[in-house]
Amino acid sequence: MLPNPQHPSVLPADGNSLTCRHARIESFLWNHHPHFHAVYQGEEIKVNINTLEVIEGGMSRRAQALVLEWAALHRTELRQAWDLASRNQEPSKIPPLE
Repeated sequence: MLPNPQHPSVLPADGNSLTCRHARIESFLWNHHPHFHAVYQGEEIKVNINTLEVIEGGMSRRAQALVLEWAALHRTELRQAWDLASRNQEPSKIPPLE
């Protein structure tokens, strides 16, 4: 079981997935719009990287707010990671929310 989310922190992983201490962030390349999935304790949201809009799913308000705060701070890095993964390259490391 994952710990209670205090600050989602992203660590590098292979392929098109970024693993967090408190949530798993994944991007899926077969969709036309760059997005990532954040998973926490069985709940999942899909977030558009360009708008940071939650386009599918749900999770606790606190966990979702932390994921969106992290994404807002690292939107450029998320776009770069999406671009790399779309070319079958490993995404860059994205620092955690501090």
